[in-house]
This record gives sequence, structure tokens and C-alpha cells, in this order.
Amino acid sequence: MSLLNQVLQDLEKRNTNNIPEEYEADILSHVKSISVRQYKSYYQIASLMLFTSIIVFTIYHFKPNQSAALIIAPQQKLTQALKPNNSAKYVQTLITEIPLKEDIKKTRQAAIKNQAVITDKQTTKPITQKITKTSPKQQAEHYFAQAQKNQSLADRQALLKQVLTLNPQQLNAHLLLANTLLQQGLTEQAIDSLKHSLKVFPKNIQLTNILSQLFLQSKQSKAALTTLLKIKTPYIQDETFLSLLAAAYQQNNDSLNSLNSYQKLLSLNPEKAEYWLGLAITLEKQNKPQHALTAYRQALNKNPLKAVIVSYIKQRISLLN
Repeated sequence: MSLLNQVLQDLEKRNTNNIPEEYEADILSHVKSISVRQYKSYYQIASLMLFTSIIVFTIYHFKPNQSAALIIAPQQKLTQALKPNNSAKYVQTLITEIPLKEDIKKTRQAAIKNQAVITDKQTTKPITQKITKTSPKQQAEHYFAQAQKNQSLADRQALLKQVLTLNPQQLNAHLLLANTLLQQGLTEQAIDSLKHSLKVFPKNIQLTNILSQLFLQSKQSKAALTTLLKIKTPYIQDETFLSLLAAAYQQNNDSLNSLNSYQKLLSLNPEKAEYWLGLAITLEKQNKPQHALTAYRQALNKNPLKAVIVSYIKQRISLLN
């Protein structure tokens, strides 16, 4: 066994030491080529990973910054353009010159619209707030309704004065106040009140009639005639006004104008006994007894008169016969 082992060891040494040089060189070159190829593949992989990293870095970092720059730059210019010193025309020119994406254009247009709204708010005058409280005219109507229902003449008078303070144009309040004063026997106060009322309504026939009648009752015929003549009479068809006018002319000894006034009244209402009586008195003053006698008789034949007036008419008829 030992001999056999010795033979095997000699064979192994011989095989190892007797390798030809060309075989040894081939083995070395093969090992080198394998190392080079492995090195190159490692280098390519590393390069590819580096290149991929650069691309990824560029995509996630460089492009967003660029987009941000594109958005920020126009906004800075727009901010400068929207200063109060810059005109709207310059802002419009800035928009048309810079090529922007659709969303940036919308942002710009919204900013300009907001600026226009701010400018309008600065230049627009403040709108007057609606008044929720009751107006003076409405308050006057309220007091007038209370005055109509009030049974106390003094309280009604006070309410009507409040009405006219709040609304001087309330004609019915003027008329009711004069009537209320007369009911209390305050004739002079009623006259003063009606004078004031005619300053507000200078051509009102109702107020004129009441005031002129009070003047005639107070023997102030000139004041009555002056009051009546403030209204143009040729086209007046109001019987009360014309009868007062005829009486005022008569008391002022103007028989001609008084006669014309009574004739006009009879043309309007020939059945009125008072008009015939006034005409008869005027004709008698004009020394026309026969015409006056006819007028007296017409007065007796018309609507009933007071006993005192009937007695007076019969006396004048007996004297003129």
C-alpha cells in the first residue's frame, strides 16, 4: 500500500510540474478576460444607475422649479401692473404680450376683475339706507284718523295741529281745523287759521268760501271781496263762491257787479229763492222798482224761506206797488 501511495504522489507531482508554458499562458489570459468582462459589466450597471438617477432627479426637481418660475414671474409682473399708478391699458398689454398657459391666463383675468371691483367700490358713493321708521306723512294720516274719531273739540284741535305740522299739504286737516275752531266759537282763530291755509293753497275755493263768509259775517266786506277776487271768477261755476261774491259786491255798494253775479247764479239755478231775493235788492238799489217787484214775487214763488225773510219780502212788495 505504501508503494502504491508513493507511485500516486509521484504522478501528481509530475503532472503539476510538467504543464506546458503555452497552457499556462492560455489559462492566465482566460482569467484576465473574465475579470475584464466582469469589470465592464459592473461599470455599465453603475453608469446606467447613475444616469437613471440623474433623469429621475431632473424630472422630480428641475421641471417643477421651472414651472414654478414660469408661474411666479408673470405674477410678479402682474402685481406691479395692478398698482394704482399703472393704467388698465398697461395691464391689458401685459397680458397679450406674455404667452401663458390657460390656467395662468384665468388667474390674471380674475385678478384684473377683482381690481376693477375694488376700484368701483372706492369710487361708488355710499347707498342711502332705506328708512324703516314711519314717515311724517304716514304719522300725519294716523293723527288725522284719530282727530276724525275724537269727540273732544280741544283734543281734535290739538291732533289737527300735529297733522299740519307733519304734513302741511293735508287739505282736509285745514278744513276740519277751521270747522273745529268755529264749533268752539273761536272765530278770530278760525280766520287766522284759514289765512295760513290759503298761503299753502292760494287758489282753493273751499278755503276761500269759508274765509270770505267769516269776513262778511264780521262786517269786513272789503276783506271778503279781496279774498274772493284772488281767484279768477269768469269761469267759476261754484254757486257758493258766486253768491258770496255777489253779496260782497253788494256790501261794497258795487251794484252793477252784484247784479251780474246774481244773474249768473240764476242761470245756474233758477229755482233758488235766495238768488231772486238778492237780485231784487240789487235792482231796488239801482232804482228799478218794477224789475225789483218782479224779482221779489219770484222769490216768494220758489222754495220755502224763513218766516222773517217772507215777512221782509211782503213788506217790500207792498211798498213797491
